[in-house]
Amino acid sequence: MKGSLKRLGRTGLILAGLGLGWPPWGAASDESFAVYEDWATSTTMRSDRWVAIDAGALDVKREVKGRALLMRTRREGGTASDAGFTSARHRLVFTHPLSIDQIAAALTIRELALSSCETNPSQPSRVFAAIFLDKFNDGSGGPGNMTGDHLVTVDAHRESNSTDPEGLLRFRGAILRCIDAVCSNAFSIPGGVVDIPGSVLVGEQFTLRIVWDSAHNQFLVGAGDAADVAISYPPEANHQPAGVAFADVRTQLVAANCTSGSTVTDTTVAIRRVETNASAIIP
Repeated sequence: MKGSLKRLGRTGLILAGLGLGWPPWGAASDESFAVYEDWATSTTMRSDRWVAIDAGALDVKREVKGRALLMRTRREGGTASDAGFTSARHRLVFTHPLSIDQIAAALTIRELALSSCETNPSQPSRVFAAIFLDKFNDGSGGPGNMTGDHLVTVDAHRESNSTDPEGLLRFRGAILRCIDAVCSNAFSIPGGVVDIPGSVLVGEQFTLRIVWDSAHNQFLVGAGDAADVAISYPPEANHQPAGVAFADVRTQLVAANCTSGSTVTDTTVAIRRVETNASAIIP
């Protein structure tokens, strides 16, 4: 039997009161963060700055409304099996990733629905709101071949089997290594996953951020008001430029497969402001 659908929105939530401003953080590069896009003043998505890409989603919507870019994504699980999951991605991709060494984004998860499957209990449904940055390759791939690309990500996430209070998401950062040419799958490197202190509720604004500290072979990742956390990588991992460099802000969904009826993962994320290193900004 399919688990009950939990839909959470802003109405009725007791917010924890995280500051809506931009918390201080230390940039490891010589540049400071600067505003790349602010949808409090912008009314469109600029094609010279962004490409929007979605894969696997059943329902997708993007619009600039209410001083934010709203990205809605919905995915149902398959009903032919009680094993595994069905996934979807909804990405806001920077058009010039080679110039980007640091990203920060102010987000609000406005709506969130997750349902589980009683006959597939080992596979929870999941939602991730994240930023990604892909800068280098360990020599296993080449131009157009992502094998050996190392991706860094920081996210706010929740699973359908979470015991946390309803509407609460936690933060995590990771360095992942692509295992094939199109990066159809990627695995964390040893020591490459860190839990970031703090949490956020549906309806609260929060920040995600990444800084590439290439001089010290590490990325600094942070979320909310918590201090940035360093994730190191082996120097030899940065052997050559990424096979397919990219940087994005995204929603990623996992819906558990379920023979008794499809599960649902559904979310709307509001992107309010994006910052990068100043040299990456397209006027």
